[in-house]
Amino acid sequence: EDVERTAKLRGWGKGGRVWIVNEAHGLSKRVVRQLLVWLERLPSHVAVIFTTTNDGQAALFEGTEDAHPLLSRCTLVPLARRDLAKAFAERARTIAQAEGLDGGKPVEKWVRLVQDCKNNLRAVLQAVDAGEML
Repeated sequence: EDVERTAKLRGWGKGGRVWIVNEAHGLSKRVVRQLLVWLERLPSHVAVIFTTTNDGQAALFEGTEDAHPLLSRCTLVPLARRDLAKAFAERARTIAQAEGLDGGKPVEKWVRLVQDCKNNLRAVLQAVDAGEML
């Protein structure tokens, strides 16, 4: 309810607002019902982004009677299937080099690490921090 109230406010110029709902698969029935109402009247200067994992998507809103009305208001962008492994690998390698943790491994090894971590950049960086690439 606070988010809905705040969304009505607008900044100067072309400003807008974005809400990111991380781990959306954990939303309660009550919140999903409130979102359905709010998304119907969403101001044009507002965007809402829901994130989840592949496993979470399978169980998305499973505690609700019917998640389809909410999902039909969303545009799905499945990042795990967008061939991001090389881009994530290059970014992780750059971070690791700055921290002295890259071990001089070729980018192919980094791509493999990203794939093993299922494109989860946080998991990749944790593996790097644990010395995976040394």
